[in-house]
Amino acid sequence: AGKGWYRAGDDISYVAGTRRFVKNGKAGLYHMLRFTVAFPHVDDTCYIAMCYPYTYGDLQRFLAGVSTQAVRAARVQRS
Repeated sequence: AGKGWYRAGDDISYVAGTRRFVKNGKAGLYHMLRFTVAFPHVDDTCYIAMCYPYTYGDLQRFLAGVSTQAVRAARVQRS
């Protein structure tokens, strides 16, 4: 078992690029996500994702928490 998912990276930026596209008759610019990631261990398996994975277990924990909050519980019903 490893460390699991965690946020990493430096020099993160999201900028308009110089490459153009045309879609449905409208022109625009592609955008670029730039970042630097250091891989500290040889032969590690690393995954890069836009966001943390949201699992079925995560959903179940969230819903259990909602049911304990009076304001939210009044609007949510599990069946």
